[in-house]
Amino acid sequence: MVITSCTAKVLATRALYWIKHSKEVTTTMPQPMIDRDTYRSIKKMSREELQAFLVRYADELRKDAPTVDLRAVEADIKGVKGIGEKRAEEIMTIIERHLGV
Repeated sequence: MVITSCTAKVLATRALYWIKHSKEVTTTMPQPMIDRDTYRSIKKMSREELQAFLVRYADELRKDAPTVDLRAVEADIKGVKGIGEKRAEEIMTIIERHLGV
């Protein structure tokens, strides 16, 4: 699709109209992930400093992330009536593939 300046203006106008008249956009804005001071300090960082900051940030997110005990999940799946050993193994293979295990 080729976007001409006229098409871009129409799209921008529609987007602005939608933003102004949509109650969901104004009432469900997510909380900022970082505060203003952190944002300013990130803007001043060199690439090495930013990389170190992102690694620390990712480590903190990983610590806070919920974990899943796959063996407990497998035991629960096997406990469901009608799911045998073979079907439980197939389900666990799919779960592990989607989790990247």
